[in-house]
Amino acid sequence: MSRPMIVVTEITPATLSPALLAIWRDSTGATHHFVSHQHLDEIHALLETLLPACVPMFVTRGEDGHPCAFMHASEGELHMLFVADRYRGKGHGSALVDHAIRHLGVTRVTVNEQNAEATAFYRARGFVVTDRQALDDQGRPYPVLRMALADPA
Repeated sequence: MSRPMIVVTEITPATLSPALLAIWRDSTGATHHFVSHQHLDEIHALLETLLPACVPMFVTRGEDGHPCAFMHASEGELHMLFVADRYRGKGHGSALVDHAIRHLGVTRVTVNEQNAEATAFYRARGFVVTDRQALDDQGRPYPVLRMALADPA
């Protein structure tokens, strides 16, 4: 059985911020077991403030028509990619990354080292680790990996 075609759509994040925040919370709840609840709450509050200004923003939608995954990229870097848990492994993340590479010139991404699934996901799409930092960008104790496309053709 083939998967239905997944369409990537550009959106205005301010209009969908509550839905995107719900996707973020669901996604991180399923994949970021290493992040403390306090830090997740702090990051959520920060995202509430920053998300409306993140452009361009792209989504894929589930069978019900509601957003189920989103990404934000700029200046050749994928800054956010989150997929609601029930849609993980169904092609939404791949569709967004493919769009980012083909249409936005993305060649770099930063991923939490402790999120092995995400690291494997990006490796499967041609990204390789180029650097490791012991702390995340906010100085929290979550090591991050800088990755780049091995062959950004």
